[in-house]
Amino acid sequence: MIASPQPADRRLLAIALGVLALSIALGAAIGASRMGLYVPEASSGSLADAGGIFANNAQLCALLAAAALLQPRGVPGLVPGFLPLWLTDLTVSFVVLLNLIVLGGVIGALGLPALLRIAPHAPLELGAYALVVIAYLRARSGELGRRGALLRFAIAALLLLPGAGVESYISGALG
Repeated sequence: MIASPQPADRRLLAIALGVLALSIALGAAIGASRMGLYVPEASSGSLADAGGIFANNAQLCALLAAAALLQPRGVPGLVPGFLPLWLTDLTVSFVVLLNLIVLGGVIGALGLPALLRIAPHAPLELGAYALVVIAYLRARSGELGRRGALLRFAIAALLLLPGAGVESYISGALG
């Protein structure tokens, strides 16, 4: 069973929402073109697009999951940790911050149409990323066991599957 939110979790959520707002604002101020991002035109989607989206998102979640598993405490009953905490913290922070800045750049380039294109699939993808980041934070503090880790990683993967389909077929068709 996943534990109920603790005061520390609420504090982390507030910090995360602040980082989200600042990162998106920074990305929007920079703009997609200045970051070298290509924002594709609307398309009707395809299985190949959905597969590519899933693969990209799964790679990011796998990197975050690896940080959770390999940070110094590891996950009891699953894997002993061995990477230095500064390295796993830096990795997770960099992945999260960079992706939020890119999101801000896309919103800055497309404005309201970007929000309309992101809205259908964002809850699924952001939910998956949030689960894996929460798993990292719990593992880091020694509060994540084997069952909790596997459950969070599996749910994250299951969220990414329909998220990729929605992004390809629904979000991609919005112009």
